[in-house]
Amino acid sequence: MTTQLHSLAELFAQLGLPSDESDVKAFVAKRSPLPLDIELWEASFWTPAQASLLRVE
Repeated sequence: MTTQLHSLAELFAQLGLPSDESDVKAFVAKRSPLPLDIELWEASFWTPAQASLLRVE
């Protein structure tokens, strides 16, 4: 099995979010920390399409 590593900038671009370093840092700073009992994909700030992309089954 091959594992590919992707950058946060690539993930943000895939999510349709601004993806330069300052935008990623601002996004994380504004929305963290996430409560420990909430999975990342369950956070209220995602659109349904973004949450679906982030959800891992």
